[in-house]
Amino acid sequence: MSYNTPAFFYGVLFLLGVACALAFHPIYVVPFALCLWLYPKGIKWGLLIYILGFGWGLMTYSLPALPEEGIEGQGIFHISTLSYSHSPFQRSLLYKGKLKQFSPFSKSIPCSLYFKDNKPRPLASSSLRVTGRLIPKGDHRYVFKVAAYEPLAKTFSLAEWRFNVKNQLRSHLSAHFPDPKSRALVLSMLTGETDDRLLALEFNRLGILHLLGISGFQFALLAFLLGTLLRSFMPHRAADMVLMALLSAYTFTLGDSPPIERAWVGSILYLTAHLCGWRISALNALGVALLWQLVKDPLVIFHLGFQFSFLCTAAILMTYPLFRSVLYQWFEKRSFREVLRLPFLDQHGHLLSFFFREALALNGAIHLVTLPLIFYHFHKFPLLSLVYNLFLPATVSIVYLLLVIGISLPIVGPWLLAITGKLTEGILKVTTHPPALYDFQWRIHDFPLTAAVAAISLILFASYWASSRASSMTPFGERSR
Repeated sequence: MSYNTPAFFYGVLFLLGVACALAFHPIYVVPFALCLWLYPKGIKWGLLIYILGFGWGLMTYSLPALPEEGIEGQGIFHISTLSYSHSPFQRSLLYKGKLKQFSPFSKSIPCSLYFKDNKPRPLASSSLRVTGRLIPKGDHRYVFKVAAYEPLAKTFSLAEWRFNVKNQLRSHLSAHFPDPKSRALVLSMLTGETDDRLLALEFNRLGILHLLGISGFQFALLAFLLGTLLRSFMPHRAADMVLMALLSAYTFTLGDSPPIERAWVGSILYLTAHLCGWRISALNALGVALLWQLVKDPLVIFHLGFQFSFLCTAAILMTYPLFRSVLYQWFEKRSFREVLRLPFLDQHGHLLSFFFREALALNGAIHLVTLPLIFYHFHKFPLLSLVYNLFLPATVSIVYLLLVIGISLPIVGPWLLAITGKLTEGILKVTTHPPALYDFQWRIHDFPLTAAVAAISLILFASYWASSRASSMTPFGERSR
């Protein structure tokens, strides 16, 4: 890992500026002070970027408080995303976007509209003139209860196009996955959307809800697969450019999703650096992705996918190396040549211990960093999550790989999708029927934001400082004397 990472700290400072503008709290002084302490040379730029983040958040979304019952009015609603929303009683269509020209507000209001699935809804339009009631839902979230609507013009709607593409994929998967739960699981791996509410509850109960979506690892796996295929018959530079175009098209089709956009920005930066012959720091790439999403939409800081995606990635880059170095005391590290000199059975034993060590280190690092955030949002932590996250992510990645290849290659597709269906059924059996004897929940009913922010900040920055010391370097690439 490269420690010359000012972009990461600038991204964090911009994030803190936005957070203070939208949810001002004195606890944000802790990570702010730690950033400046670890990067003393960048205090001037750091303060400027923090102020820019504060101003950007305040300028973009400075909304007055609404009464609990909301207010009546009329405005123009610009649709950004369209998806299914499930409740215990019915399925609805969820429109997300921004409400403009809604008196007495002069700025855009991020809000959601709901239409029943079996009722008429707006089609082939990117903007609606809506009349109804705007109701606050907390954390700068609003729901607009529509009394009447009128499409402004029958223009091309990107949200509708994405929705239709996902529906076509859903129909295609129905022929290969007749079981609704299996179909919902594989669809969530491809699109990041979950059709089955019960499936989401079961995965959430075990602390593996993050598997119902497209993770950065799956995105990297797709990039590796496409890159290997392209380089087999194209020059490397041309293959990298085509790969960038394909990944961008995939991200564009899926729509706005913080984990997907983070993975896309990281992939594009890596491929750009490879084309130009540059070296790139993973933490710097994470900082650039952070800045990209915050400039696009400061309210993304309230999105759970954004919070957990960036936090897990930071844990992998900053805390995971420390866990791995500690585990070297029990699982000896050997070079490839040393492994080849071992007896045949010992080679396999070393391979198993290697995967076990990496899984333990990765699992421990991510859980240590995200545990405060889990307690803040959900007030409980399932202990079985420690076990399930050791093997299920790798299994889900194999399913994703077979799924992508099966859909892309019609010749071998049916056989690969059949194998995928068997693996999916196995995953569902394991998650639907967890061992009741060990199904314990660690509960903390009132875990404040102050405790969560302080704990996460201290863990991450202590990990960064310790990693820097262990590398006999200062945090920014200067050799210690």
